[in-house]
Amino acid sequence: MASIKYKVYKNTGMAGMKNKFYARAFHDETIDIAALAEHMSNHNTPYSRGTIHGVLKDMVACIRELLLDSKKVKLDNLAIFSLGLQSRPADTAADFTPSANIVKAYINALGTGDISKKQLDISARFKEMTEYSREASTSGGESGGGSTPTPATYTITLLSANEAQGSVSGGGTYADGEEASIVATPASGYLFDRWSDGDTNATRTITVTADLTLTAAFKADEHPEIPDAE
Repeated sequence: MASIKYKVYKNTGMAGMKNKFYARAFHDETIDIAALAEHMSNHNTPYSRGTIHGVLKDMVACIRELLLDSKKVKLDNLAIFSLGLQSRPADTAADFTPSANIVKAYINALGTGDISKKQLDISARFKEMTEYSREASTSGGESGGGSTPTPATYTITLLSANEAQGSVSGGGTYADGEEASIVATPASGYLFDRWSDGDTNATRTITVTADLTLTAAFKADEHPEIPDAE
């Protein structure tokens, strides 16, 4: 039985979890459609690699078409695919428009059948790979000598729900495990409310482990400071 590979890393960011050690899934190869067709053709099938490759390409095109038509697609014992949306908040339903408030669409994949979360919890086996450096940063360097692989990079996208009410800074491209300091700065007459993930700290540090989009929401300052009369 195959094992799920992982590496151990040290979290240097989020409060309450800082300096704790966690597991991160390890992937040693990306299999594209052509490689998948080759793999399938070697499993006692009467179909050639080229035939399988053509069928897989048609399947991908059809799944994409169905997802864009707001359908869910279930591949038994693998995953249910559907589209999700990232959006900016609007003050009222009447104020909401797709062009102004919908940021992007993305694909969700929910394990189902033999590969559902419950089933994986029961049957999965795990294998630790060469560990991350536990005393240094979480940049992905390997311990035990040898060359240091280039860490993956991810993009932090920061948005303001209303640019007239406030601005954001700290977005950009970061290496896997790097810390990003992000700031939401309210305009005059406004206060910072919260980030789209519910965090209420205007200035925060996050450990980057994946692409992330956060939207800062602001609100009117109901008790603004009134300057003393000269």
